[in-house]
Amino acid sequence: MAAFFISRILRVIRLNLVKYNTPKTDGALRQFSQQLQAWSEEKLQQKPGPFRQSELCRGLIGAETLPTPPLVYWVNRESLLAGGIVILPDHDDAEILPVAARAALALGLPHFFTWGRREIQCWSATYSPPEKVWEYALPHGEESTPATFRKCFNLLIEELEKQFYNLQQHIPEISATYLANLIHITYLDILPSIQKDAQLSIAEGRMTPSPDALKNSLLQMLLLPPALATVNDLPRDFSVADFPNNLAEAVNNLPEKLKTTFTSHHETVLFPEDCQRRFLHYYYRLEQIKSALPEFIADAAALVLKSLSFELGGRPLPTTGSGLPLVAINPDSAIEDPSPEYEISLPGIAAAIALVRNFSNSPPHQATQVYTNPFDLKTKLANHFFTGALTDETIPNAALQKELNARLRFAWPNHKISFGGKTPVWAWQLLHLTGLLDQGSRLELTIPKNWLWDRFGEKIPEVIRAKFVISEIALIGENSLKCQFQPGDAATTSITRENDSQRTIEPPLPRWLRPFAIIALFASDPTFHLLETGELQFYEEGTCQGYPSAGLQCYLQSTLGKNLWSLLAPGRPQPRPEKMAAQIASAGVPLPNEKIIRALGQLSTRKGIVTTADIDQEITVWLGATTPIEPKRSLKSTSKKQPDAPEIIRLFNNKCLEEEIPIFPDNYIFKTPENQRIEYNFNGRLRIKETFFDEIILVDQMNNEITLQGIRQAEALELISTCRSGPIKLPRDQSETEKMLTRYVDDLTNLRKSYYRHATNILPDQEVTDKVNAFWRKQQLPDWRLVKTRIPKNF
Repeated sequence: MAAFFISRILRVIRLNLVKYNTPKTDGALRQFSQQLQAWSEEKLQQKPGPFRQSELCRGLIGAETLPTPPLVYWVNRESLLAGGIVILPDHDDAEILPVAARAALALGLPHFFTWGRREIQCWSATYSPPEKVWEYALPHGEESTPATFRKCFNLLIEELEKQFYNLQQHIPEISATYLANLIHITYLDILPSIQKDAQLSIAEGRMTPSPDALKNSLLQMLLLPPALATVNDLPRDFSVADFPNNLAEAVNNLPEKLKTTFTSHHETVLFPEDCQRRFLHYYYRLEQIKSALPEFIADAAALVLKSLSFELGGRPLPTTGSGLPLVAINPDSAIEDPSPEYEISLPGIAAAIALVRNFSNSPPHQATQVYTNPFDLKTKLANHFFTGALTDETIPNAALQKELNARLRFAWPNHKISFGGKTPVWAWQLLHLTGLLDQGSRLELTIPKNWLWDRFGEKIPEVIRAKFVISEIALIGENSLKCQFQPGDAATTSITRENDSQRTIEPPLPRWLRPFAIIALFASDPTFHLLETGELQFYEEGTCQGYPSAGLQCYLQSTLGKNLWSLLAPGRPQPRPEKMAAQIASAGVPLPNEKIIRALGQLSTRKGIVTTADIDQEITVWLGATTPIEPKRSLKSTSKKQPDAPEIIRLFNNKCLEEEIPIFPDNYIFKTPENQRIEYNFNGRLRIKETFFDEIILVDQMNNEITLQGIRQAEALELISTCRSGPIKLPRDQSETEKMLTRYVDDLTNLRKSYYRHATNILPDQEVTDKVNAFWRKQQLPDWRLVKTRIPKNF
């Protein structure tokens, strides 16, 4: 079996090695790097040598532009003592040499190896450009066999060991990149244990920091020892389990600005037993190199910040100034110009910025006051420009919700504001900051875009309308919006879409701002034009209740209605007839006037069976040429089949609509912690393009590729892509995905049986299967042909 796998790898390599610029090259290169790492682990277990571990080092700062992660041979990984590094070039060996040299120097190595198209080579990284010191020609053509490639690999290991022994007295050269990697890799190693411990705390009902706060506190803790080392004050006797308390006295010896940063407003992180040894390796390595720390700590902190700031909650600030004193909120780096008067930074980011400011040769300006929580700012500020980002999407527990609601009373003393339910922390922070804005101040924030859909978002425009308007909403990336809050009572809001085109909306009431903004951001020009001209309008629930339910149901079954429902209520099944008016008003779906709705309701009386095409044709007649629906073509039917009685079909449809449609993965993933999920983004139906071992490549309808590990992940994505597009999140653990998929298929099977039961009771026997299939296809349900592959054949 092993020989088969190796021969397959070599076959792929022989086909692709010379054509590195073809689309298949990246996959072949990645697969070969994984095979080299597997061979390395096997070799290290068979023969004692200087190397203790091999790793495809994905988190290496300085190697971000390499086509595949470098293969690193560790002497002691926890102390960042590397013995060798192998790079796989993707196209031109010469072009990659400077990057490969930086990757080697980032680990303190004077040499690096490349496994190229025609030879294996060793290079000196201390020269610019790198100089070749050894090479071995790879076999080609008929000489290329599994045995010859394994021989080449053995020669590589021998040369790696020889170079290591020749330079075993070489002390790793300390640089800013080396120090940044020491911090970064330690952070990546310890974080999973801290997160697991936090999950146990949640399960036991104990308080625990939010995910962002946890990451920030960990980075702050890891930056404290190098900060202490710069003043030669690293304690020698301490308990890792109680590290914060043991270092409390040493922190007092830091410069004042550093001392304030490392002691103020942070959640204490206690290291679990399984990562205490890892921290000790890090601590003692810093003690060994402490003489070099003052020179490199500022640049190293900046590199760590660049790598981690986004996941820690930092965001870049706007590049254009406003001429007003600046209040910076969660910046991703030290701000040079304009200098902030106030700065709100998360603890880990604040610690890194403090090190940059204190040890840089040309330090950025220091803010007058630095906070680590927006609620710590308690000053009403006039004529200031608040700018930055709020990213904490943690859902607080009941006790914290009560505390946050109480904190809002400071900024909004005359308003009774009470968030609850599933409101994320950033929403409380947003209202607190808007309450601090006084005469002449403006607020420009990047916030998660989910407030446009979620229930808590209803309160945001309603609360701030007493003082401010949201004057601009711009789409930033896939998941964020930049919103400008300005004093005044103007009713217009400027909307900037993904392609930088702009639209202007004038919501008649604050509560319609969200659905109006969603349509302006994501709907087509014809659909948006219907709102601009007033042919579609927003209606309160009381008005909708007066409309015929049959007309509303026909409207939501039209192409226009379906598109608006999926845009404004994504993932939710269409409402049942008795809840139609309430849910349309709740979702903010705009409607045509009552006359059109009544005309749609009469279609079934006139035509019997009403199809989506019939409804689209009727809407086109009423709304004219601006409708985004293509008119129904006049085709002469040749079918001799008599139509079903409309009342029977309607009864069948209504019975089926009473059944709850399971939503995957939303209804099944709630027990999986957020940090154990992985997001996949795709557009349209997926198909499996290529498989290699456990690695699978999927491609969507836009020819975008998704590479993942595990057949269960691929099966889940392939199934769900038949009824919706991404993004969706699945558990990282394949076994959890398998359990979810099994439950989902069971629920779909039961749903299908219910449809058959209704059809059997209502419809003629010869029409049961056709009508069930037709109804199934109209719902937000996956392709039944794929579902059947996972259920017993006798169903």
